[in-house]
Amino acid sequence: MINEFKKVYSLSKPEITRSPIILTSPHSGRTYPEEFIRFTNFNKKQLRVFEDNYVDKLFNFNLNFDCKFLISEIPRVIVDLNRDKKEIDKQMFFNFSGLSTKETNKVLSGIGVFPKLLGSDLIYKKKMDWLVFKKIIEDVYDVWHGALKKEIIDTKKYYDRLVLLDCHSMPSYDRFGYKVDKGFPEFVIGDLWGKSCSRDIVDFITNFLHDKGFNVSRNIPYAGAFILDNYGKPKDGINAIQLEIRKDLYFEEKELKLSNNFKKIRLIMEELIGKLNCVLYDLEYYEKSAE
Repeated sequence: MINEFKKVYSLSKPEITRSPIILTSPHSGRTYPEEFIRFTNFNKKQLRVFEDNYVDKLFNFNLNFDCKFLISEIPRVIVDLNRDKKEIDKQMFFNFSGLSTKETNKVLSGIGVFPKLLGSDLIYKKKMDWLVFKKIIEDVYDVWHGALKKEIIDTKKYYDRLVLLDCHSMPSYDRFGYKVDKGFPEFVIGDLWGKSCSRDIVDFITNFLHDKGFNVSRNIPYAGAFILDNYGKPKDGINAIQLEIRKDLYFEEKELKLSNNFKKIRLIMEELIGKLNCVLYDLEYYEKSAE
């Protein structure tokens, strides 16, 4: 199954590190090998519900501000890069061995590092070969996170304070197919309840989106997951934020295509990153001037 992937990730970055912002999109991969689909109870269109559809295209202006952008090419339904690699449901596999696991709430809900359920239905027709999925951890999960760690280390050489903005999208339909209530947030900013990012950065993003007229929530219903927990160390100058965008702002979920509003939302995201870049440059300058 893994042999059909041409590449694990795409990394767009300038030749020289000139920005303290790293963007990630771990869930926008949309390459579905036919062999994989045959093992599932769903067709490709149904599986794509798991994607953060085209979030990579929403933020592909990154080089305008010299930001780095790491994108997964592998669909989330195959491997979820925003989980601890030990969040495994052993009951999904035959011949499982050789790795300790964590039985977290996400695993029990069927959304561990290898998703088990789509809604309330099993994704796979039968138990899968653990050796195949063990190789996915080695050749996909470890490779993607290795690339992210490398870029964080490199950026930290140049900036005392960096921002890892983990970009996601959330459905505007519930699991029963009904449109969410009008009061449901259009953006959710997650910082693990203040643990993964400095308050001033979260305030800036929140205020920017509020000023644009959006309904913005913090941490509810999405506070962040493994990426924020693993990399967010604000005391060490590594600020990690999860940004969830409601899909109907830019995407037609039933037709699986970009909407007429896509360009507008993309321009707003571009303005956000441009202004955040300036804020971080100013903070870096003033903090060093005060030393």
